[in-house]
Amino acid sequence: MHEVPIPAKSNHLKLTFCYTSAEIRHNSLAQTIVVANALRLVFGVPIARELIITRYFSEDKEKADFFSDEGYASLFDSQDLNMFNDPAIEQAELIDIPQEAAILLDKSFAQTYPKERFILMWLAFEAIIHSIIEKGSNGEKRKIFFKDILKSDIANDEVYRLFNLRCVLFKEGQSPNQYIEIENECWSLYAALQLLIMKDCEQRRAFLSGYENTVKERAQFAP
Repeated sequence: MHEVPIPAKSNHLKLTFCYTSAEIRHNSLAQTIVVANALRLVFGVPIARELIITRYFSEDKEKADFFSDEGYASLFDSQDLNMFNDPAIEQAELIDIPQEAAILLDKSFAQTYPKERFILMWLAFEAIIHSIIEKGSNGEKRKIFFKDILKSDIANDEVYRLFNLRCVLFKEGQSPNQYIEIENECWSLYAALQLLIMKDCEQRRAFLSGYENTVKERAQFAP
């Protein structure tokens, strides 16, 4: 019932949540965060930006010009989207992402520094895996998912390596890696999160194959 302007030739689409009252909208805030960050994990962070539409008025024009350049999240954000046709990524089947995990992801993607982003992403990772596998320690749950369910020693070893980095950053407060290296670790964890939220489908098998190849290629050039 409300007109929302979108600039002509814009590359943005607006996803609208409709609620019958302000109270219901307020109580459903977590729902929007879950949806936005599920989209970010599947298609890439820029698929769901929190943008501010600004209006510029001029004496030479009767109507205002609209821009939506503000709200750029971080260096982890890019213009590229994960769009794949074989298999079609938009047909991937997803689990229900826990609200607390979505909130952590939302905060992580807005971080300027990769160390903080990595820690928040890891906390989201643990929240999701706890919702999938109920029993066992953190390490046992990760092993069950990546080694037993996905049947990938490569992915399991990579996630364990990321866990060790998490321990160094979070528990010991050390930073053995350079800035750009931490960014790369964030991308690896991002890919692991993508695998985590997908159900057993063709898209997950394709993502797993790509993840394994990326890990093996990086291992070849490791010092």
